[in-house]
Amino acid sequence: MKILSEVFETPLDEQVISSAIGLPGAGKHGALCGLVSGTLMFSGIWGRRNSIPDTEISVYCQRFSTAFETRFGSLQCSVLRPQGFHPDNPSHLCEPITCQALELSIAFLTNVTP
Repeated sequence: MKILSEVFETPLDEQVISSAIGLPGAGKHGALCGLVSGTLMFSGIWGRRNSIPDTEISVYCQRFSTAFETRFGSLQCSVLRPQGFHPDNPSHLCEPITCQALELSIAFLTNVTP
């Protein structure tokens, strides 16, 4: 599976990748899903790279968050992954929602006019 930076040919500095380590569930606390926060982070990087005004990027982020919540029922890991984060969870527990969220993210970014 490709990541957004590969799909949109937008290289990311290693510091950006490092900054995302704690995103899943806000450090596995059950808060904002990393699939949402990661897309919002990438949207800012991609938007600025394409000279999209910050105000438009913010509007896009709000629309994306609303669409994510509508499609998946929440923005929160505690709802999307009610079993939490435990070492005995099966691997790739979030794989189905990850694939669907990536499709949603690509569709949204494809429809933003750079």
